[in-house]
Amino acid sequence: MAWKSKPNPHRVRPPLPERTPSLESVQIVEPYPEQVESVMTETKTNSPLLGSYQDYIEIRELDIERTKGTSGFLKNEDIWFWVKTDNGAWTGPHQDWERSHRHKYFKKVKKFDVVITAGANLGMYTRFLAKKFQRVYAFEPEPLNFHCMVINNQVDNVYKMNAALGKEPGFVFTTGTRTASNRGMFKVNPEAAGAFIPMFSIDSLPWDTVDLIQLDVEGYEYDVLQGAKNTIQKHKPVVIAENGKKKEIEHFMNQLGYIQGDQSVSDTIYHHRSKKE
Repeated sequence: MAWKSKPNPHRVRPPLPERTPSLESVQIVEPYPEQVESVMTETKTNSPLLGSYQDYIEIRELDIERTKGTSGFLKNEDIWFWVKTDNGAWTGPHQDWERSHRHKYFKKVKKFDVVITAGANLGMYTRFLAKKFQRVYAFEPEPLNFHCMVINNQVDNVYKMNAALGKEPGFVFTTGTRTASNRGMFKVNPEAAGAFIPMFSIDSLPWDTVDLIQLDVEGYEYDVLQGAKNTIQKHKPVVIAENGKKKEIEHFMNQLGYIQGDQSVSDTIYHHRSKKE
């Protein structure tokens, strides 16, 4: 911070105490109060939304997998920190998971070491994946969505990335508003002005193994898959893509030796073709 880089002419180093003070005698004070106040005032002026994410969030209760108190994963599996205005990323997704995804996603998964998920949205599916896989790498570019995703996944095996996935590394801009009624409709645009959110390609990271790639990135799936070609060829993970029946995606996956194994609502599930297939 700026105030830390300037010496405080009023600061006087106190003499060392002769003995360790008791807790009752310790006084906690703000360092450099004048500079802190100045910086905070300037920051609030330039960034009026700083520190106000909580104003957009409410707590919802729903035990979607009906495992509260039995799975040993989280104490409060029915508690979700969610954007108040959202319904589209809440109702449909939890119903899709309950009725279809949790039964179909994992039929062809051989190991449960590493899953890559994007966009992770507010972290509903991320939590479910974390109960099955040793490591979950969750990518979500939209800042408020990411904030909720982190709170909803306070576990050590979820590695949370405030970033997008794409064909190649760069920066993107997300379209949408804080009060969107469907937090799952945000799209990335690498060409827009103000594109400062990091974007990685899957191939740009040195994966030791990948068992599942799950993509729900609002029409950007083909770009993400192009940036994952080497990883898919090497590790042969199950690949799940929303809108995965598009011709360019089908052709791309077929070239890599994949076939469509199943369909779960709007998600197409691809697995590597075995010798018998």
